[in-house]
Amino acid sequence: MFEITGIINRSVVITLFVFAMMLIVDYINVVTQGKIRGFLRGNKKHRQYL
Repeated sequence: MFEITGIINRSVVITLFVFAMMLIVDYINVVTQGKIRGFLRGNKKHRQYL
């Protein structure tokens, strides 16, 4: 039983971490008005990160 609660706890922590990172990335995109995305699209070196 303790294994299940540990798994659920870990999955909730990971889900919240991913959600927070998505919010941060979206916030940076809004603040920079999409300039970073345009820079990455134009730069072939960083194209793999899109």
